[in-house]
Amino acid sequence: MELKRADYMKTEKAKKEVEKLESIMMVSSQAIESTSDEIVKLREEELYPQLVELVKGLRIEQNRFFHITSLIILFKSLHIIEIIC
Repeated sequence: MELKRADYMKTEKAKKEVEKLESIMMVSSQAIESTSDEIVKLREEELYPQLVELVKGLRIEQNRFFHITSLIILFKSLHIIEIIC
């Protein structure tokens, strides 16, 4: 009879531990979901628009570089023409 009672107590203790772990897992899962939602919100509302602006700025700089390079080539060509004439 004592052996059955000891087994019963061990089983009950194990059940309580499992319930405690399930509760911890549930809270952790909710925290992960909340954090994930915040990351998505941050990406969509702040990071993506900043990336779009950065790419626009890079395109503008690329165009400037192209035009400046073209002007340098033109001025060098004009300088060569002046030397020849």
